Amino acid sequence: MNQNDYQESRWVDGARLHPLSLHFADGDFERRFEQYRLRETQRTHRVWSSCAVGFCLLFGLLEYLVLPASYFAQAAMLRYGLVAPVLLFLFFYTRPVALRPLHNSTRVFGLMFAHAVNLYLFIITPYPANELYYLFALLTFVFTHGFTFLRFSYTSAVGWTALLCYMAAILWLVELPMNVAIMNAVILFFVTLTAFFSHYNSEVSLRRGFRSRAALRRQVRRSAALTRKAEESDTAKSNFLTMMSHELRTPLNAIIGFAEMIRQQMLGPIGNESYREYIGDIEASGRHLLRIIDDILDISQAQAGRLKLNDEEIDVADVAEAAIALSHRYEATGGPPVRVDIDPQLPKLRADGLKLRQILMNLVSNARKATPEDGRIRIAGVLDDSGGIRISIVDTGCGMPPDVAVAAAPFAERGDQMVRQQEGLGLGLPLVRALAALHNANVQIESTVGMGTTVTLAFPPARTIAASGPLRAVSSGG
Repeated sequence: MNQNDYQESRWVDGARLHPLSLHFADGDFERRFEQYRLRETQRTHRVWSSCAVGFCLLFGLLEYLVLPASYFAQAAMLRYGLVAPVLLFLFFYTRPVALRPLHNSTRVFGLMFAHAVNLYLFIITPYPANELYYLFALLTFVFTHGFTFLRFSYTSAVGWTALLCYMAAILWLVELPMNVAIMNAVILFFVTLTAFFSHYNSEVSLRRGFRSRAALRRQVRRSAALTRKAEESDTAKSNFLTMMSHELRTPLNAIIGFAEMIRQQMLGPIGNESYREYIGDIEASGRHLLRIIDDILDISQAQAGRLKLNDEEIDVADVAEAAIALSHRYEATGGPPVRVDIDPQLPKLRADGLKLRQILMNLVSNARKATPEDGRIRIAGVLDDSGGIRISIVDTGCGMPPDVAVAAAPFAERGDQMVRQQEGLGLGLPLVRALAALHNANVQIESTVGMGTTVTLAFPPARTIAASGPLRAVSSGG
């Protein structure tokens, strides 16, 4: 298990909920949840506490209406002289920020104190007047478990302890008719049970929601870290390739230059014809290696989004001729001549001339490698119905495999990988796609094995510069 998997497993174990206490297994995670609960429910907590104090005070009106005068005096003294001041003290005691984390313990103490005083009044008040305190007990049970922002373990302990005390009082300490005692005990039990499970479900939902949000935040942080790491890796790769291309280009240019001088015998005859062939191979190999280095650097810069356009008004035919000339210069390969078949009235194109020339040079180079000496290669240019310019490179070579997407992937080659009948790293088509995408152009490939390939660059109408005079259509067929 690697470090990341270990940390993830530890986090998952720490976020487990205990089925009874509903506490998270990890203490630090539990503390963060309590801080979240306190922060999110502080205002609601004050409202509920204020309501509790107000309810306690207003309940005295019912005592005034129901209780005999002798009992009301004692009840009023306990309610207004003891219970209400204690609840008010607890309410204001936890208002300072530093003491707010104590709201669990202070509010639970307030609930216990209210239950204790109410139970005392329930016992000493004769029937049926004491039913008023039975009603107060029911409301307090509902109110106790309505504190979803208090710990379930605290409120459940208070609730079940108070239930046992009230049950003992109903069955043994208070003189009630048997049917009333049984009915009160059953009602009190089911109210407590219902409130208990309601609070349990609320607490589980609250804690699971917190855990889900924490997991989501954790995944967002991990995704951001992985993104930064990937960006740093791409930057390091691009910097490395830039440095290596510079370091390799310098000696390669020297090799190619001196090889060309020797091949042309600029400083005198070589004396052996075999040496001329060898030096020609050295020059061709150097140019081929330089082309590979340039392609690797360009595809890396394209993937990193560092390629920028330098738009200008260009003539497609001129760029096609320049691409053919450069292809002959870079590639010492055979193959048939390339014919330029572009409408003389084709409008000019708004594009980066250097990058368009590189696109056509790559496509021409691929076509010459795949086409025998007696085959045909043609560059055609037409204006489509939407007003966009379409440039097609058509050959009658060996064609591409049915899965064109594989052939267009970086470092993929057509044909048997073991035989390696064609040189190169398979960067031509991916680089063409990347450079075309900068112009918002689509690359369309139609190929049949043994019949040939047509690669079409479809530029959007926005890149067509309006031309005067009628346009003459030119077929892009083979």
